[in-house]
This record gives sequence, C-alpha cells and structure tokens, in this order.
Amino acid sequence: MTERAMRMRNEAEKLSQLDERLKAKIQNEVEANLKKIIEERWNVSKTKQLVVMTQQFLRDRSALFDKDASELRYRSEIVNLLLAGAFEMTERSIWLKTGEIENEIQKCKGMILRRILMSGQNLE
Repeated sequence: MTERAMRMRNEAEKLSQLDERLKAKIQNEVEANLKKIIEERWNVSKTKQLVVMTQQFLRDRSALFDKDASELRYRSEIVNLLLAGAFEMTERSIWLKTGEIENEIQKCKGMILRRILMSGQNLE
C-alpha cells in the first residue's frame, strides 16, 4: 500500500472511532434526559397519585392482611370499592366524550338560577 492509502485508512479508522464515541455519548445523554423527564413527570402524574392512594387504601385494610378473613369481607372492603372507583372514572370519561356532562351542568345552573329568582320574588 502506498503512504497516501495508509493515511486515508488511518483517517477512516479515526473517524469511525469518533463516530462510535459520539453515538455512545449521544445515547447516554438521551437516556439520562429521558430518565430525568420520566422521574419529573412521575412525581406529578395522576398515575403516581393513583398508586399512592391505592397503597394507602390497601395498607389501611385489614382484610388484605388477615389470613382468616372471609371472601365476603375481602370483597366488601377491597374489591367492591376498587371496582366502584373504576366504573366511576369510566362513566365520567364517557360523559365527557358524549357531552352529557355539559348538559347536566346546564340543568343544574338553570335550577339554581330559578331558585335564586324565586327566592328574590318572595323577598319583595
């Protein structure tokens, strides 16, 4: 090989090594930033609040830790309450998508306004 070819080959190897180091550095920075973002969002997320509330709820429930508790007690103290919360959240989501919740709010506002107007007429 000629000297020029050797220099070009060395330059190519150096460039590939530099490329590898840059890729590794960028990947490490991206992973660090992603981890930071996930931790920041986790601290304020609804998911964390739900997990914490569930942990507190389960910690306070003796049926979960009582080996002699009946299935009925376990269901009434833990399972039914969790299911009720899940259905309530689902129902609210459906209301928001269909617009029914706005109609309910308008009905409530109308009833309150009528009561205020009627009580104002009674005062005169």
